[in-house]
Amino acid sequence: MTQNYTEAITAYMQRHGYKQFSPRAVLFDMDGVLYDSMPNHARAWVQSMSEAGLRMSSDDAFRYEGMRGVETIKLIARQQWGRTISDAESQAIYDEKSRLYALQPKAGKISGVEELMLLLNTMDITIGVVTGSGQHSLLDKLEDEFAGLVSRERMVTSFDVSRGKPCPDPYLMGMHKCGVKPWQTIVVENAPLGVRAGVAAGCFTIGVNTGPLQPEELAREGASLVFDRMTDLRDQIVELLQAIDDAHLGQLNRETAWHVRYAEALRFVEANRRCPSKYADEQHPVFNWIKYNRKRLTHGLQPATRIERMQQLLTTMERYRRLNNYAYADPSLNRRQPASDQHLFGEI
Repeated sequence: MTQNYTEAITAYMQRHGYKQFSPRAVLFDMDGVLYDSMPNHARAWVQSMSEAGLRMSSDDAFRYEGMRGVETIKLIARQQWGRTISDAESQAIYDEKSRLYALQPKAGKISGVEELMLLLNTMDITIGVVTGSGQHSLLDKLEDEFAGLVSRERMVTSFDVSRGKPCPDPYLMGMHKCGVKPWQTIVVENAPLGVRAGVAAGCFTIGVNTGPLQPEELAREGASLVFDRMTDLRDQIVELLQAIDDAHLGQLNRETAWHVRYAEALRFVEANRRCPSKYADEQHPVFNWIKYNRKRLTHGLQPATRIERMQQLLTTMERYRRLNNYAYADPSLNRRQPASDQHLFGEI
């Protein structure tokens, strides 16, 4: 899907009346964003609601996703039974739904989301999780399965708010826990109600359509951008952050802008297992950035906040240079031979 980042950023700032947009945190929903768990939830919802005498389709499970479970039950019961059920009645149905969900196969991580988090972490952008779930079995594994990326201190669950999505409260709490304001926050959601909550909280909200709904349903709720897959967002997050800076809309400070470009360089080296080449025009921006910053490091001109990361990048480059040289070694000789296309591995 072709994205016009500048247009989306301008529309977002005008909509909320912001004079700046400088991302410092990204808040992720959990089900359907971190884990491919929505099919399991849908099956558990359909069965538990049927047992209670309520009708709920699989698509309904996706549409109501993000709302606190007890609120979803009360809403559907009011629509179908014409009365407001008690907290105890709603909780009993939700407990059964949770039991049935626990019997489902383990859900894997959404493809690309961990790499996206690692990239954000490299750029010193805070990561938070905002979910309507109150199932301890799901929440307990987050810190373990996303070690070093997700912490309980920056996690919002159904226990933290009295009003769930689509109200803005969960994302307002998420920003509070991360110490940021709306114009410093990006929300990543997969469900219409979650998108509505992120928009209502004043955040730049990105929809990633990991379920069966049409992408237009996310756009209608106010998503500034909609991606078909999480891997697409992963692959374009650096470009998006650079667009914020390059359009002079985000006012990313120089330090943050440097880390954005550092992440791009490191990602190129690790993805291609080599350094950028000065002989490839499309690689010149990364090539020149590394060359310039290595000189600054050599001459003691790099700020202290950048030295460790620049050294890490150079170490990574050297490791791949050695590996690539070894790949060209003549096995008939007892010594390694230099690579014939040495320019690919370190002429910077």
